[in-house]
Amino acid sequence: MSISVVILAGGSGSRLWPLSRAMYPKQFININKDKSMLQNTIDRVSKLDVESISIVTNKEHRFLLKDQIKDLNTPVNIILEPCKRNTAAAICLAALNIGENKKMLVLSSDHYVESKDIFTSTVNKGLKLLEKGKMV
Repeated sequence: MSISVVILAGGSGSRLWPLSRAMYPKQFININKDKSMLQNTIDRVSKLDVESISIVTNKEHRFLLKDQIKDLNTPVNIILEPCKRNTAAAICLAALNIGENKKMLVLSSDHYVESKDIFTSTVNKGLKLLEKGKMV
């Protein structure tokens, strides 16, 4: 069962100061290893049956986002928020962009997940519940 992945990559850049700043928030920073938190999030879904990946960010970060995804071998749909309205509005904007009757996995771009295998297994278990009409 394929899913549409939505990655939320907004943020003000104030929570991990002085590393992050308004024009360089934490999701774009390489905190561990050689990839940014956003790049690790994209990589995390690589073993799933992904129909599409959409990244929601604010328009101020569009060039930074494009730079972060340019070397990835994954097509990404960039959704720019016209103004900051927090998580629910960003998810709604992505859902409207993806379309009706799609299975959507919403991820934050700044979470650390140690095991990609456990993450993949957990998402696949959730997909089985979706097939049974459950909301996960």
